[in-house]
Amino acid sequence: MRLRVWWLALAAGGTLPGAYSSLVATADGSAVFFEVRSGFRATRWYQARMEAGSTVLREVERRADDISEDGATLASAFYGERYCGFGGSTCWTAAACSASLWIDGPAGRVDTYGRKTFVRLSRDGRRAWIEQSALCLPMGMRPPAEYQGLYELSGMRPVAPSGGLTLVSRRSGRRLITTGGQILARAANTQLHLVDAGGARPIRHQYGAGEAVLDAAGRNVVYVDGAPAGRVRWIDLARQSEEDPGGAPLTGSAPALSDDGRRLVLLSPEGWLLSYSRETGRLERLAADGRKTAEFVLAGNGRFVFAVTDENRLLRIDADSGKAETWLEPYPEIRDASSGFERDPEACPLICYVPVEPLVPLGRGSLLVLGGTFWPPGWRVRVADAERPLEPLSAGAAWFQAPSKAPEGRQSLVVFHPQHPLRFTATAQVSSRFVSCFGALHQGFDRIVSSEDPARTGEIVHIFLTGLAGVEPMADGVPNPLDRLIPVVRPPLLGGEGALEPLFFGLAPGLIGVQQLDVRILGPVPEGTRLIPDAPSAANSTVPAVEKVTGTIFGPRN
Repeated sequence: MRLRVWWLALAAGGTLPGAYSSLVATADGSAVFFEVRSGFRATRWYQARMEAGSTVLREVERRADDISEDGATLASAFYGERYCGFGGSTCWTAAACSASLWIDGPAGRVDTYGRKTFVRLSRDGRRAWIEQSALCLPMGMRPPAEYQGLYELSGMRPVAPSGGLTLVSRRSGRRLITTGGQILARAANTQLHLVDAGGARPIRHQYGAGEAVLDAAGRNVVYVDGAPAGRVRWIDLARQSEEDPGGAPLTGSAPALSDDGRRLVLLSPEGWLLSYSRETGRLERLAADGRKTAEFVLAGNGRFVFAVTDENRLLRIDADSGKAETWLEPYPEIRDASSGFERDPEACPLICYVPVEPLVPLGRGSLLVLGGTFWPPGWRVRVADAERPLEPLSAGAAWFQAPSKAPEGRQSLVVFHPQHPLRFTATAQVSSRFVSCFGALHQGFDRIVSSEDPARTGEIVHIFLTGLAGVEPMADGVPNPLDRLIPVVRPPLLGGEGALEPLFFGLAPGLIGVQQLDVRILGPVPEGTRLIPDAPSAANSTVPAVEKVTGTIFGPRN
């Protein structure tokens, strides 16, 4: 399908973590907490566990920054920057940000606000390491108590002050507090320290550690000499010795150590999951269905590893037997839409501190391309009550045709799979006519018109759009005819100050939901000139780049 080449510019947008991310596991490997992208801006947190051979999901009310190893205590630190809604005329008098810290478990509850916070729990959930920074308070409000260091959750009794040190790793699911109350931290000069009630003590004059972990007893430390990957070194604190795991120089990242210090799991520079046994001295690759790993967490018992593969499949791997079982099938990560976004007045009427979901403009019968990653088969799109298949277009995009009979106005847009428990949800603003542009091809249909490969004066270029109806109606999902040309209804006026001579404006032959505009280039046009000035999505498409005039066939993204 020729549409494939027009999506390249949008598909090359920014990158995000895998759809299953921020993994934290219980010590026995019976459950894992994770974050997933549930909308264009929103994320949700879930707990997954296996019951009777099926994965059971439970949505977690708050983000799970950390849990105790039995899962009974949860720590959540929220931070959001101010967003002014349509009705927020006094928005600028409110605080520029909002922050809170919430910890709840058998040992006690913490509920405070006003300071940006980083938090990690001890394995038993009785202590918390807290680092606080920026204040997020409106004018005149008294600042709450500040926490810096290790605290007993019962009564928030200080155990060990931070002394300006920070926890050595920000990676989810890594244990850095021992059962005896020691913390693995580092100074501003990257010197590793053990911190406890007696103060901070440097570890073997080690500098430059990108990240590190330690076991529950505080006898073993594993660190990576560099970031994001580097040489992996094992420190035996009892013997005051240092060695290479496996007896030879090893390069990797994201180390995780079992509670007893007997198993180390890490990622190779190529993305393979590696396991090292301290008892046997063996270093081996863990099976992950033959796929590379994007993220993982090791359960405290050292037996189970939860891994997210590079195709976004959530696995639980038995490191003893090597057996891997799928807990969740791949889930698409969607982050962009070819029609652009509009502000939603109902999403944030006044002042918000959470990511605000945009409206997705959608014309009846138009083609919408979703940009992102992971496009497993069988996924569908529901607009209002009508369903359409989601068709993979490339590694970075998939498309669907909006139902031609969808009701106008605000409608739910849901991406789902009948056998998958997760859903991607958004809100579409459906209208009878909404024009957006995919780009342009040179006269021979062989290359994309761009500022690097512009059209020449006198050349005929083919511009492809969606959102316009033909004078002869087409059923949903049916390709446009190849045996005749069908003009569009009420073709819109073109920009370009007379530099574009329209030759044909109709349904693109052989394509679904796409229209084709053939124009002869009569001369250069200023950068950013709108192709269809009167179209509500005109900012999403500009006149093709001509000769040495800079610009892009894809307009600025919202």
